[in-house]
Amino acid sequence: LLRAVLAVAVGMVLCYAFGGHLLKVMLWPLAVATAGNPPKLKYFSPSEGFTVYLRVALVAGAVLASPYALRQMWMFIAAGLYERERRTVRKLLAPSVALFLLGVAFFMVIVAPLGMRFFMNFARTHYPEPPQWGVEFFSRFLIGDNPVLPATAPTTAPAAGAGSLEPELRIGYYISFVTTLALVFGLSFQTPLVVLFLGRSGLVPV
Repeated sequence: LLRAVLAVAVGMVLCYAFGGHLLKVMLWPLAVATAGNPPKLKYFSPSEGFTVYLRVALVAGAVLASPYALRQMWMFIAAGLYERERRTVRKLLAPSVALFLLGVAFFMVIVAPLGMRFFMNFARTHYPEPPQWGVEFFSRFLIGDNPVLPATAPTTAPAAGAGSLEPELRIGYYISFVTTLALVFGLSFQTPLVVLFLGRSGLVPV
């Protein structure tokens, strides 16, 4: 297990050197969802940019080191399995890695751009502008001639179909959203192998 942890640490160091390229991959779904005009991502604490960079390097390092780390963990676990169970796991290991990567790729290429496009459009189109029913009368009656904004404050008319919300995405939340769902999709693609393993081991009748 210690060797597996060390492998992840080495992978993290290597991926840290290529963190900029990894972040471009993470931001690609947002660029597709916004037709190449993504909003500027923001950070709300001095260290957020650095911690997000480290998080991306850690996740990528774990993926990079996963073959070696899984082998070390397998050597630790295999001692407690029967020979038939060990043969079954060895046969399923390569398909498991392939399905995990396929699930992550499916999310990043198909689901993430479409999902972000849906969520951002929903927020813009389903939240209306503040109503104007009697606003002028009640403003003069209740507020008088001292509005919150000066009378000379610039105003812009909303675009056709635009609502009252505009996206202001935080880099930490965006990266967490993408990495979490990519992991979920990668694991969900393991379902056929889990069912097959349970069937062959006799834990679930087929």
